[in-house]
Amino acid sequence: MHMKILLLLREPIFDRIPSLKTLVWGLSEKGHSVKLLTSCTPRFPEPSMEHPLFCSVLFRERERKVECPTILKLLILATKELMLNRYDIVMGADAFSNIVASKLAKLFRLPHVCFQLEYPTFPAETFLEKTELDAIECSRILITHDHWHHELIKSFLKLDHTKVCYLPNATYSRAGIRESRLIQDRIKEYKRKLVLHSGGFGRWFRSRELALASDRWEPEYMLVFHMSHRMDGDPYFEEVYQQKHLNVAYSMDPVNTDDLDSLISSAHVGVALYSEDELGYRASYMGLAAGKIGNYLKCGIPVIATRLPSLRYIEEFCCGVLVDNEDEIFSALKHIDADYGTYRQGALNCYRELWHPDVYVSQIESNLLQLI
Repeated sequence: MHMKILLLLREPIFDRIPSLKTLVWGLSEKGHSVKLLTSCTPRFPEPSMEHPLFCSVLFRERERKVECPTILKLLILATKELMLNRYDIVMGADAFSNIVASKLAKLFRLPHVCFQLEYPTFPAETFLEKTELDAIECSRILITHDHWHHELIKSFLKLDHTKVCYLPNATYSRAGIRESRLIQDRIKEYKRKLVLHSGGFGRWFRSRELALASDRWEPEYMLVFHMSHRMDGDPYFEEVYQQKHLNVAYSMDPVNTDDLDSLISSAHVGVALYSEDELGYRASYMGLAAGKIGNYLKCGIPVIATRLPSLRYIEEFCCGVLVDNEDEIFSALKHIDADYGTYRQGALNCYRELWHPDVYVSQIESNLLQLI
């Protein structure tokens, strides 16, 4: 049976959501068509995925107060789309989009599927936060990353009539070790071991503290920050960048999913730090939502990550080392290098057993088909 899915995403970040791209690709490969309505802005790359059964409709994100709000643009565009074309499912992919999808699904008598990009705010205080929780509770299917997310959401919401499916934040491209020198070519460094921090840059990821810690590393290691989007004008980034750390290099231009695999494969070790002070439960119960970790593991790159309850699997699979603070990273690098082959194989094993999306996508497809 062929499904037609209307996917709503207010934020212009489709290429920054590995699990969403994976779901869309997986469903398209299984013969289902997906139309994405999303905003666009020069700060982020436009959707790069190409598939005969996938298409995207872009509208400009609001840049001035006198413009129509982005969420209203999405509502108008989605309403027109549902009036003119037949769809089986309306899916929201971020907080605002799920609110819109929930209302439109009810109006057009279609099932609403909630793709939970991030944890909601608990406890909800504002009207929008409460409306998002209502949309989640009313959804027919909730897609979240793992059992850590499920248990926390369930502790705050009634999901008696909502089917919950899991999907780790993993990319759809092929897993495995590949030879690459993409970072080396970008930063013109071919002798040192490159320690990669890929993705977001900010206080949530302790980027400043990580850069400072690298000052105390031995010269054989170099820290590379790869940016997932343009950082021009960001005050936090500018402050760290202007400090001119000797052991730090920057890969400033975002890449598409396929090139990201090559970029990550050219690293020696991957780093993923999360601030519980800044993120709270969103860090503590990160689990399989940490897209950079999934990408490192998929490429066979050992991981150094913050010691969090939901990241213990990293040491259980012997695919990396957990640290309590940035000062422990250098010793963690030495520990990994003492048995690098084992850690590299552990990364691939962990990805195969916990992260690989194929089984998860098939389960989601089966549950979606039951709605129509």
